[in-house]
Amino acid sequence: MEIISSVKSADNHTIKYVLRSKLNDYIEATYVDYYNKHVVCFSTMVGCPNRCVFCSNGYEHKNFVRVLTAHEMYQQIMAVVHKVKEDVGYDLENPRLSTVPFSKMRPTLFSAMGSGEPLCCCEELPEVFGFLKGQFPHTTRFVLSTTGNPVSCIIPLHYKLDELLRDRYRTTFSLHSARQEVRDKLMPGSPKISAIMDVLSKYQIKHHRHMDYNVLLFDNGINNTKEDAEAIANLLREYKLTKLVTIKLSIYNPVERCSLAPLSKLQIFEFGDILESLGVDYEFYRTNGSDVGAACGQLYSYKRQEMEKKETESDK
Repeated sequence: MEIISSVKSADNHTIKYVLRSKLNDYIEATYVDYYNKHVVCFSTMVGCPNRCVFCSNGYEHKNFVRVLTAHEMYQQIMAVVHKVKEDVGYDLENPRLSTVPFSKMRPTLFSAMGSGEPLCCCEELPEVFGFLKGQFPHTTRFVLSTTGNPVSCIIPLHYKLDELLRDRYRTTFSLHSARQEVRDKLMPGSPKISAIMDVLSKYQIKHHRHMDYNVLLFDNGINNTKEDAEAIANLLREYKLTKLVTIKLSIYNPVERCSLAPLSKLQIFEFGDILESLGVDYEFYRTNGSDVGAACGQLYSYKRQEMEKKETESDK
């Protein structure tokens, strides 16, 4: 796995890397200099089987190729770690050897939030996190983001991670709407909310596991009405999860060929105020690197043929 190109965001906080595997698959990963941590966001698949209309890989779901091996994921991460040291002077493996100020010595978060569905990597992801746990300091944390598909993998993967990492990892569930008809339009082919919640709630309650539920908000009343906020509150009450869930409200990062439009920050906070009035805990989640296609939902992975097609189109 080798890095073949990189691009830095205008604010210098994010670097997107394009990597090539030995099988000529192209994978994107990012490094984010977040305000309280360093983040390495990596991909778990070439393409993605999910069909989320707001995501680069979801829109192009027919390009799904395969799950990356645990070794490929690890190689991808370490390639980024070593390039970050070269690009910004921060040594994620040995922070005290870094050439940056002491103030930048913050925890590292390894995030399985790039291309792919982590639930489909039930064997590979624990192996990768196990490698990283042994190699990096105890301050290292881990996170994965899932649509809940396939439902059958929710419990097996989390039990493995519980045993391996205990409280050093967290899960973000991509909810986006608690109204089934809206979620079906945003995430066609995804399991029913009730099927996911039946499993997820039992796990959370049994293990008292707090999770973030991500909600991308879109303009034109798609999922940002009072009715939408009430549906989220009712869902959490129904499954007795109000105290175990934080709703992460995020700005949509536009992707090519998708007509959805982002909501303004003011409107997002107004939606959050409604949630709060209904007893739901929420946070505004700030993403980085949207100007270079490195933010949530914008990372892409593809076969060599797709890369050649992109290069041909850009030459026209």
